[in-house]
Amino acid sequence: MRSRKTQTPTPPAGRSTVNRFRRTEAARLIRSVTDAGLSVARVEVDAASGKISVVPGNPEASHRGNPWDEVLKNADTKRPA
Repeated sequence: MRSRKTQTPTPPAGRSTVNRFRRTEAARLIRSVTDAGLSVARVEVDAASGKISVVPGNPEASHRGNPWDEVLKNADTKRPA
């Protein structure tokens, strides 16, 4: 009698991993953090493992900015040709 090899299910086409992240879980977590009186600086999600991490703090302090923000802010000023 031959033994059958069990195969792991292949993810759907276009995905490299199975997504274990649920948006409702993150929303519930953010709501509980804000109900506790803390502000949320950012949320980190590992879709492969489903791990959701909330970093408390001031959102403006954690914003690093985008280099294009300065370019677009100064778009109205006249530039030399």
